[in-house]
Amino acid sequence: MVEKIDVWGATGDVTEPSSVKRDSGWVAAEQPRHDWFNWVDNAQSNKINEILDEGFNMHYPAAADVKSMLMTGLWDESWGITEDTLNIIDSGATPAFADMGVWFNSDDEPNIVILDATLNKIEVWDARARTLSDTSPDLATTDYLPAGTYIASSMAIDAANAYVIFRETTANPDEYFIQAYDIASWDIVSGWPAAGTQLSGAADTKNGKVINASSTKLAVACDWVTISSSASTAISIIDKADGSISTEGAGDAPTGVSAVADPKIASDGTNIFFGVYGTGQGYICSATIADATSGCGGTGYPLTWPTAASYCNSLTSCGPSMFVSGWRKGTPLVGDIVLGSHTAANVGGDRIKRGINSQAIDGDEYICDGIYDAVFDGINIWLFTVIDNLASGASMALIKIDAAKFSGIVGTSRDLSDITDSVFMMNPGSAAGNYPTSGLTFDGRDVWFLRERAANLPNSGTIRRLPFARFRS
Repeated sequence: MVEKIDVWGATGDVTEPSSVKRDSGWVAAEQPRHDWFNWVDNAQSNKINEILDEGFNMHYPAAADVKSMLMTGLWDESWGITEDTLNIIDSGATPAFADMGVWFNSDDEPNIVILDATLNKIEVWDARARTLSDTSPDLATTDYLPAGTYIASSMAIDAANAYVIFRETTANPDEYFIQAYDIASWDIVSGWPAAGTQLSGAADTKNGKVINASSTKLAVACDWVTISSSASTAISIIDKADGSISTEGAGDAPTGVSAVADPKIASDGTNIFFGVYGTGQGYICSATIADATSGCGGTGYPLTWPTAASYCNSLTSCGPSMFVSGWRKGTPLVGDIVLGSHTAANVGGDRIKRGINSQAIDGDEYICDGIYDAVFDGINIWLFTVIDNLASGASMALIKIDAAKFSGIVGTSRDLSDITDSVFMMNPGSAAGNYPTSGLTFDGRDVWFLRERAANLPNSGTIRRLPFARFRS
């Protein structure tokens, strides 16, 4: 972090001159009053430090007390995080954003790259100015894929390319394809097949998920694939260089419980971790990047999640040392476990109950209803969740947790309130069913979140920003 300057006159005699004097400035042959001059230098040094703290954009100039809101971890309703146009990327009602990531242009400026499932296009937005800088052509045409009817479902971004999964819906069962595009030109990446790579493990419904497994490999999971053996094609490992499938399998997933794969996946660079639905039970399983039919071999894999009828709803890599799973179930109870921390060596780490995660503005207590997505910013884990305010009904929220507060050690279960006091509310008391389907991303300064709205709400092509992500618990 940039070192801040010392504030001039921090404890000295500082007097604000009148507006008339400020307008006229110093005049000829004037010796300025020392307290006025102190005020000028004090104001300038404070403003410089404010820029060092928050960047060059003041996202909420009308906020009465920015520091207080951030330190308490609760948004004042007057901030209107879901309505403030300074923090919204909105493409209108036509697009249906399915996934997003961050790409740095030739000037090393961050851009939010957004996958549109309706138009099968990618939009590139300047993360700081929130302006549309580029739009791809239709990526599902016969110029890029075989003839068919496609829905884009997932995207992974690296330094130069976007890797997109499409579901071909006219086939029965559905078929999945992945294609790679150069973001700067929208050409197919050199070495990849002209019609993309068809994935194994097709299923009748739902979608696939792709992530960067390593610097040279992609990992793909297609959900609702029935796992009958370690060779079942729940996980595909794909070479970035040419789109070829290097290995497929289901690792250590259970095979005798009518298990089906879940598209939530994470990687530590050596292994892939993924969720599985069983009969009334969820699991966390593993597969190696080198051989997807083998598990990581760590103690406790596959993990049977301790809360019955719960299932994995998010997996978030925290570098090579740990990943965090988020869980939910249809009928939540206060004592349910919703978070766990894991390593490749031992799946059994923290067990975090939904508990009480914040004190609401009106004095009511919020209970976490389940984790829908998560992102790691290098220090904090941000959870996209639904919370249940007994007085106001279901609401959306972002929960921030310092990753260092996860011990990675099996122990007594803790409540969410034991490890965080930062809950960022969004439209309290919103209608039931107003849930996210995808995503969070971190652009190096701010967290952006994508919420696929309910059918009765417009503008599904909307991304929102939570500024000041550099403030730490």
